[in-house]
Order: sequence, then C-alpha cells, then structure tokens
Amino acid sequence: MPNLKLEHLKTFLTVARFKSVNRAAEALSLTQPAVTSRVRSLENSIGTALFDRSGAGMHLTKRGDILLQYAEQFQHLSELVVDASGANRNHQFHRHIPTIPVEQQCTFGDLPGDGALCRSHTGRR
Repeated sequence: MPNLKLEHLKTFLTVARFKSVNRAAEALSLTQPAVTSRVRSLENSIGTALFDRSGAGMHLTKRGDILLQYAEQFQHLSELVVDASGANRNHQFHRHIPTIPVEQQCTFGDLPGDGALCRSHTGRR
C-alpha cells in the first residue's frame, strides 16, 4: 500500500482548490518549495502525475481529479473523527461515517497506466 501522509493530502487539496502552488503555500503557511515537494512526494507515492504543469496554473490530470474526490471524502471523515474525539464524554456520540464501495476503490486501475493504487489496495488490477 502506498505510504500516504496526511499533510501531503492536505497540501494536494489546497493546491487543487487554488490552482496555484504559491497561493496554496500562503494559505498553508509553507514555502513554495515545501508545497512542491509534498505534491511530488504524493505523486511518487501513488505513481502518477496529479497536475498538468504545462500551462499557467496547476490543473488536475484525470487521475488527480479522481484523487481529489477521495481526498475530499477523507478530509470530511477526518473532521468527523476530530468531532467525535471532542464529544462530551457524558453523552453518547453517534454519527454515520460513509464508506467507499469496493467497486469504486479501483478507479485508478480503470485508467491507462499500471493501476498500482488499485493492485496495492485490493490485490487485483
């Protein structure tokens, strides 16, 4: 399974939203080289380019767009975990946490390329 770091996903989300490394760096209180390094590390971890760097700004590739959807879901889930951990201990805390159906977990494998993310997660391509 790829070694994904939370700060790399957060950085990816911020760059995707701003479509700019410089504005993402400012929003995250990081340097531009630090943001670039995190994005490249994430791309290396999953084995695919997430942004098209050929024009002005940062535009998502097809795989980057797919990861964006999962990263947004993951961010939402992590917020739920934080909410749950801060819940009043005198009251029960129940919340439905959505899951990603298995058939949707192999989206990268459906695209041209090696499908490494799908194989490493499910053991199949």
